[in-house]
Amino acid sequence: DEAARRAGRDPGDIARIANIGLGDDPRSWLDPERLARTSSELRFGTLLVSVPDSEPLDFIRRLGEEAAPAVRELLG
Repeated sequence: DEAARRAGRDPGDIARIANIGLGDDPRSWLDPERLARTSSELRFGTLLVSVPDSEPLDFIRRLGEEAAPAVRELLG
């Protein structure tokens, strides 16, 4: 926020995107409450989550069908 203000920009106009890892177990990255908390506390509008080597298609399916909708609901 401070850097945006020094540059004459409104911090609210800055797109905030984070590439996150939320622990050693990639399955924990599917926790909607944890993802929502990370997003809201740090004010990121977009979270990029790495896909694990083990069962990547299942992870992507669960992220898209379960975690992402739940995060959107939690964040309103």
